[in-house]
Amino acid sequence: MPRHRLDQVERPRLRVEAAEAVDGWLGGAARDELDAVGEERLLARAREQVAFHLGARAHEIVFTSGATESATTAVAGLLARAGGGHVVCPTGERPSLLAAVHRHADAVGWVEPEPTGWVDDRRLVAEIRADTALVCLGVADRRHGVLQPVDPLVAACADRGVATIVDTSVAAGRHRLDRWSTRPDVVVLDGHQLAGMPGIGAIAVRRGVRLEPLLAGGDDRSRRPGTPNLPGALALGAAAASLPPDVLHRERQHRDQLHQRLTRRLRASTDIELIGIEGSTVGLGVTVAVDDARATAARLADRGIAVEVVEPDLVRLAAGRSTTIGDVEAAAAAFGASATVHRLR
Repeated sequence: MPRHRLDQVERPRLRVEAAEAVDGWLGGAARDELDAVGEERLLARAREQVAFHLGARAHEIVFTSGATESATTAVAGLLARAGGGHVVCPTGERPSLLAAVHRHADAVGWVEPEPTGWVDDRRLVAEIRADTALVCLGVADRRHGVLQPVDPLVAACADRGVATIVDTSVAAGRHRLDRWSTRPDVVVLDGHQLAGMPGIGAIAVRRGVRLEPLLAGGDDRSRRPGTPNLPGALALGAAAASLPPDVLHRERQHRDQLHQRLTRRLRASTDIELIGIEGSTVGLGVTVAVDDARATAARLADRGIAVEVVEPDLVRLAAGRSTTIGDVEAAAAAFGASATVHRLR
């Protein structure tokens, strides 16, 4: 049975450039018993590529095992340096960031997003107290991909001497991440989202910002001790280098066209209501409300359609750069046969 991948937010395909970077290493440098100097040279190039993509400097890049470690390293490291404190964070951020805040903050000012997923930066700033040490915000919300007011928030926090963490995970590979009016203290990057390569991530730690390391031993400028994942870093660097603004724009157009086609097909084949999301988004896909998301996803999987469970009553159909019209048509036909769909977001 053919498989149609409409799960490319949480399970993006491995980028060709990332695969080629790893294949080249396995077929050449790794087999030739690369020495420490050669490994550091490759890591340095990967840092430069990721730094350029994030609007940072190469020495600010620290490779991690993924978004979870990146978020934990950023939150725990900044709070440890500050001696603890109060954290301000929206409730709709990625689970890894929320978990890190829950565990390491002395107290939290939670901010509820609007129904669209948008977060009012004025409400975030209003939560700042005398003991606030950190404010967190994602570039885009994880349900609908609505772009968030990162620049005014980071500037307001800088004026108050409050550290900021910006999570780019949802926007990675879908939106430019190199334009900052004011640089956040730490930027979190999920390598899986950007490159399609699991087990790799990064943080960009702004110059002058100190993090207390989670681990002891080794040295990555005392921020993330241990041996970096070299093939993962090469894949992440190659993927970052392959995404200049024109490529990001072209891939966005491709996804938007497929999502528009999918929306038309769903509206034509099922009795559902389309609810528009106001404001700019990174184009995550089409989210459909169902009676039971896991059951619906399982039934679609039996038909060869892979979708994402967003919440207990929400599934998402997300195209990627390799998604075809045939994939969209197959998904729409399968959904049209489902009796559990009752509205489209």
